[in-house]
Amino acid sequence: MREICFYSGGELILEIPALPVMEGDEVVLRCRTREKLSGNNSSTFYKDELFIGSSVRGSITLQRVSKYDEGNYRCHMSGVGESPDSFLTVRVSLFLLMFLCLWRNHPGQTSLTFTL
Repeated sequence: MREICFYSGGELILEIPALPVMEGDEVVLRCRTREKLSGNNSSTFYKDELFIGSSVRGSITLQRVSKYDEGNYRCHMSGVGESPDSFLTVRVSLFLLMFLCLWRNHPGQTSLTFTL
C-alpha cells in the first residue's frame, strides 16, 4: 500500500503519492473537495504550469511514469478553486541504470532498442 499526500488549498485537495514512485509505475492523481458537490465538476490537472489533462471523475492516471513525469502538480475545479503545487518524485531503477552504463561502455554499440 502506498502513502498518499493530501495537499489542500482551501476547499480543493490534490491526492498524490507521498513517497517517490519507481520509473514504470502507474500513478493516480485525484482532485477532491472537502465536501460532496452536486453535479459533474470537471477537474483539470497541470504539471509545471502546463495543462496535462482533465476528467469529470476527478482523477487522471499517469501510465508508466519516467523521470520526465517528475515535477510540480496541481489541480483546478471550476467554481471551487485550485490546489497548491505538489512535487512528484520518480526514481530510476538501479537495474536500468546499470544496463545503460554497461551498454554505453560496450565497444561497437551505436544504437539501443529495448522495451520496458
